Amino acid sequence: MPVLMPSVRQSLTTQERVLLHLLRFYNVKGEYIVPEGVTQQGIADAVGTTRSNLPQTLKKLISQGLVEQSTGRVEKIGSKRIVYTLTPTGIQHAKKIRDNIMQLKVTAVESEPGRLERKKREFTLFDLYNYLEGKYPLLDILKYTNEGLVDIDALKNKDIPKKISQSRSYAPAIQDAEHISDEKNTKKEYGSILRTESYSSNIEHSEKKNFPKEYVDFTSNAPKMRHFFGRDKELEILRRWMESDLPRIMVIHGIAGIGKTTLVLKLIEEYKGKKNLYWFRCHEWDSLKTFLLPLSQFLARLERKGLDAYLKTHESIDISEVAHILESELLELDALIVIDDFHNVKESIVQFFMAFVEILERVPGLKLLVNSRYTRVFYDRRDVAVKKTVAEMPLTGLDKESSRELLLNRGINETLVNTIYKLTDGHPLSMELVDPNESLERQSDIKRYIYEEILSKLTSEEEVVLSAACVYTYPMSAKALMNIDGVSHKTIDKLVEKSFLQEISYETYEMHDMIREFFYERLSSSDLKKYHESAARYYLEEYEKDKSGTSCMEAIHHFMKAENFQKASELAVENNETLIQKGFLEDLLQITECLDVKKAGKYYPYILAIQGEMLSIWGDWSKAINAFKKALEELSSNDIENMSRETRKWAGRIHNNLGSIFVNLGEFDEAITNHTKALDYFASLGLVHEMAKTYNSLGVVKYRKGDWDGALELYQKALATARASNDSLVIAKASNNLGLIHWEKGELDKAIDNFERAIELFEECGDKVNVAVVYNNLGDVYRDKKEYEKSIEFFEMSLQLSRRLRDRQGIARVYKNLGETYRRLGNLEKGLEYGMKSLDILQKLGDKQQLAEVHCLLGQCLKGEQGLEHLKKSLELFTSIGAVREINRTKEIIATRTK
Repeated sequence: MPVLMPSVRQSLTTQERVLLHLLRFYNVKGEYIVPEGVTQQGIADAVGTTRSNLPQTLKKLISQGLVEQSTGRVEKIGSKRIVYTLTPTGIQHAKKIRDNIMQLKVTAVESEPGRLERKKREFTLFDLYNYLEGKYPLLDILKYTNEGLVDIDALKNKDIPKKISQSRSYAPAIQDAEHISDEKNTKKEYGSILRTESYSSNIEHSEKKNFPKEYVDFTSNAPKMRHFFGRDKELEILRRWMESDLPRIMVIHGIAGIGKTTLVLKLIEEYKGKKNLYWFRCHEWDSLKTFLLPLSQFLARLERKGLDAYLKTHESIDISEVAHILESELLELDALIVIDDFHNVKESIVQFFMAFVEILERVPGLKLLVNSRYTRVFYDRRDVAVKKTVAEMPLTGLDKESSRELLLNRGINETLVNTIYKLTDGHPLSMELVDPNESLERQSDIKRYIYEEILSKLTSEEEVVLSAACVYTYPMSAKALMNIDGVSHKTIDKLVEKSFLQEISYETYEMHDMIREFFYERLSSSDLKKYHESAARYYLEEYEKDKSGTSCMEAIHHFMKAENFQKASELAVENNETLIQKGFLEDLLQITECLDVKKAGKYYPYILAIQGEMLSIWGDWSKAINAFKKALEELSSNDIENMSRETRKWAGRIHNNLGSIFVNLGEFDEAITNHTKALDYFASLGLVHEMAKTYNSLGVVKYRKGDWDGALELYQKALATARASNDSLVIAKASNNLGLIHWEKGELDKAIDNFERAIELFEECGDKVNVAVVYNNLGDVYRDKKEYEKSIEFFEMSLQLSRRLRDRQGIARVYKNLGETYRRLGNLEKGLEYGMKSLDILQKLGDKQQLAEVHCLLGQCLKGEQGLEHLKKSLELFTSIGAVREINRTKEIIATRTK
C-alpha cells in the first residue's frame, strides 16, 4: 500500500524523506558509476536517520513497489555496493510529496550586512529554493525550518555541499520517527510547516515550473590527470573558443602520446560547475547505437529524453531520424561534448558526424571537441575556411620550458634536460618513459628503445601484468589483473608510477595505445590464448553480477580470441536477446559471421537464426529469410517428436520471425503458415508467453486480410493466454487489437472500453509509444461517433506524446488523422494542410500502409486531376501490400470521381 501523503502540520515520515531524497537521483539507474547518495549510508545521512534503522524502511518501500534495489560502482569509493533507486511509481509518488511541500508558505530569516536585525521575507518553498539557487536540497531546507520559520544563516553556515556523496559531514543526527514512539526529536529537526493556504497534489506541478538544476557532469569515465605542464597557448585558444559563438567544433589532432587527452582533461577541469560536461572515448568496436547510448543518458539527465526514447524503441538506427531528434534536443544546451580517440570509430559513426556538423551550424551554445590521431573526414574545408563551423588544432610536443618542468618533476638531473628534450622533441609520453640512467643516444627512437630496452628493465611480475593487461580493450579493474598468479597491488601501483598503466578511476586502469600495441605484438600464440581466456573468465564473472551487455560481449570477444569457439557460441546463443536489446547488433553479427559449423558445432543452427533476426531488424528481408531457412534445415525441424526442447523453442522462434517478415511483404498465406508452425512448437513446450504473442501475430495477419472475425477470435485467445501468464504487455496489445476489431465492426463503445483498458496497462508497463498509439485509436473512434471535439482532443494528446518521444511515424499518423477529421468537418484547406505534413514525413520513412492512406486523404481534399493522381497512387500502394478492404474502398472513391 503506498505511503500516505503528509499532513501540513505533521513532520515527514522517514519513508517520505527517503522518497524525496531519492527523487534527486531518479535517472541514475543502470549507470556504471553512481553517486554515494543512493547507498544506505548516503540515504541515512541525507534523511537524518541511523544506518541501522534504514534497512527496515527500505524493505517497506520495496514491498510497496516504490523503490528498487540493484548494484552499482560508487563514485569516489570505486567498489560496488547495493544501491536504491525509485521505480516509475515511486517517482510519481515522490513528485506528489515534493509538489505539495513546494507550495507551502514559509518566512525566511536572514542576516544582511550593516543591519542588526535579521530580515524576514515570505516565500513559497518553491520560490525559496529558487532564491537559494538550488544549492540546498529540499530536505536540508526543511531541517532548518521550525514553525514556519526558515533560518537561512544556520542553513548556509552548515555549508551543505551540493553533492550528496560528500554529505556525511553535515547531516544532523536525529532519531528515526518510525522506530521510536516519541516523534518530538524528528519534529524539532524538520519542523511543523505552517500556513496551509496553498496545498495541492497536482502531479504536473514540476513540469509547469522549472526547478533549478545543477550542471550535469558526465565525465566520470574520463582518465585521471596525474599532472599537467605547459600548453598555455593551446589552453588560451580553447578558452577563447569556449566563450565564442563560432566555431562550434574544435578538432585536436596529433600522434599517439602527444598529450591530446591530457589537454582536454585540463579544459574539462576548468569548466566543472560552469557548463554541462560530457566525455566519451571511442573504441574500434563501438557501433552507432553503443556510441549514442551514453549521449542519450547524458541528455536524459538534462530532461531531454527524445534520443533515449528513440533508442529504447528502435533496434536499428536511422541517422536522419537521430539528427532530427538531436536538433531539437540540443537547442539552447550550454554544454561541452568531448569525443576522445575519434580515429577508432567505424564508418557509421563518421556518417553520423557528417549530419552532426550540419546540426551544430543551427544550434548555438553547444561546443563539440574531437580528439584524433589524424583527421577523419566528417567535415570539409568549407566548414573550416568559409562557414567557420570547425577549427583545427594540430598538437605538437611541449615547449622547452614545459618539458623541463616535466622532467624535473620526474627527478631527472638538470644537466640531462636539454639532451632529453632534443631527443624526444618534447613528446610527453616519451619523456615519461625515457631512462636517464641509460645512454640517451640509444633512446633517440623511443619506440625502438621500448622494444630494445624497456622490457629488460621490468621485473618478471611487471611483465606478466602488462602482458595480461594488453589484451583488454576496455579499462580493466585491479581484480582482472590480479586473476593472474603472483600479481599484487604493489606491482600495479609501480607500473602506474612508471606510466605503463594509467589509473582512470579507483582501481580501474588502462594502457596507452602505443604501449598496449607493443606488448600485444610480442605475445606468443599460446600466451595470447591464455590471457584472452583469463579476460573472458573475468568478464563472465562480471556479467553474472551486472548483467550488462558490455560484459557479455567482451566475454564472447575474448573467448573468440582464445579460440574457445564453443564457449563463445554458447554465450552468444544464450544471451542474444539481451545483446540485441542493448544495441550490440553489429558486434553480434560480426561474431556470428566468424562462426561456421566446425567452430560453432551444435550451436550453429542457433547462430544462423541470430543472424536472421539481425538482418530482419535491418530490413534485409531476403537475406534474413535465407538465414532462417538454412537454420531450419540444420535443426531438421520436420520431426517435432524427436526434437529436444531447446530445438523446438528455437524452431518456433524462427517460424515466428519468418511470419513477421512475410506480413511486411504482404505474403499473408506464408505468414499464417509460419506463425501456425510457431504456435505448434510453443504449445508442445507449454510456453504460454510465446503462445500469447503468436496468437496476437496471427490476429494481425487476419486483420490485415480483412478477416475481422478471424482476427477477433485470435486476439481473444491471445488475451486469455496472456492473462494466464499474467503478461501485462501482451494483454495490453491484445486489448488494443480487440478495440480495433470492435471499431471496424462499428461496435464503438466496446472499442472504447478495450482502448481504455489498453492505455491503463501500457501506462503501468511504461510503454509511452503504445499509449500514444491508443490515444490515436480513441480519436478514430470518437470521430466515427461524430464527437469531433473529443476526437481532436485525443489526436492532440497523441501528437503531444509522439512529439515528446520524437516518434516520427506516430506524428505522421496523427497528422493524417487530424487531416481526415477536418475533411469530414468540411474544412478541406485544413485537411490538406495536415495531409501534406504527414506526407512529408512518410515519404522519408517509407511506410506503405500509411502512405496509401494519406494519398487517399489528399485525393479527397484536392479537386480535378491533381486529386485523382493521389487516389491512383493510393490504389497502387494498397494493391502492393494486399490490403483488400482499402483497395475496394479506394476504387469506389475513384469511380465516383470519374463519373
